[in-house]
Amino acid sequence: MAHSADTTQPGHGSLSHIGSQRTSEENSEPPAQRAASGRTGEIAQTLDRGLVLLQLLATEPAGLSPTESAQRLGVHRTIAARLLTTLVHRGFVSRRRDGRYVVGPTVVNLSHHVFNAVAGTAAPLLRESADRLGVTTVLMTSDGDHAVVLACVEPNRAPAALGIPRGTRYPLRSCAGGLAILAARNQTSLGGNDLTMVVRAARARGYVLGAGDPANTTTSVASPLGAQAGVEASVALTVRTDRAMPEHPLGSHVIDLANRITRALS
Repeated sequence: MAHSADTTQPGHGSLSHIGSQRTSEENSEPPAQRAASGRTGEIAQTLDRGLVLLQLLATEPAGLSPTESAQRLGVHRTIAARLLTTLVHRGFVSRRRDGRYVVGPTVVNLSHHVFNAVAGTAAPLLRESADRLGVTTVLMTSDGDHAVVLACVEPNRAPAALGIPRGTRYPLRSCAGGLAILAARNQTSLGGNDLTMVVRAARARGYVLGAGDPANTTTSVASPLGAQAGVEASVALTVRTDRAMPEHPLGSHVIDLANRITRALS
């Protein structure tokens, strides 16, 4: 049985079910440049700047100063300072003692509610597949360079539960669910030939077969949700590594499950 992502099997589908995604060029373009590029149509400039600033802060764990925020946005420092003050007032941003600004509690609360809704909508479908196929179903979303478990449903007749807690974090590149998320991004370069080959194979057949976790204690077949779901996520069918994983039937099953969850969230 393969304990790392497999690239040798023939294709059994494609990622056409994920819907239209942004191109690699759009993904690599800074948010502030995308906002100013004219592709966004008629927008409220102040609101757009505030949202772009929030996106920038979300990618900076150490936070940004008002001067750095202004430089990243391409605006005067006083404009950036007003945006930061407004975001702090609404709880979207917090000001640290050192004067730097970081994402605030309102964003965390909003994401908590959104992900609760996503997990709740997917739960009946995860349960049905888990019981019918006798495997553990795992729903993951992305958070920076990590995949985060939103839901884990064990089959009722499982001899031993995998016990993957909600909120468990794995590097995207270390598990099948994370690789499925990467495959949906349509990036042309992924920082390594082996990784690029794995993701290209996943795009060709519609799913990833590989380790379910960084320690290789589980094996998963994973497929990304479609863009219509409104959240970057994947779903995986997972078993312990000492149990046979029938790839071909489960590959089609996980694609079908990803499609059904996408439709439920659309």
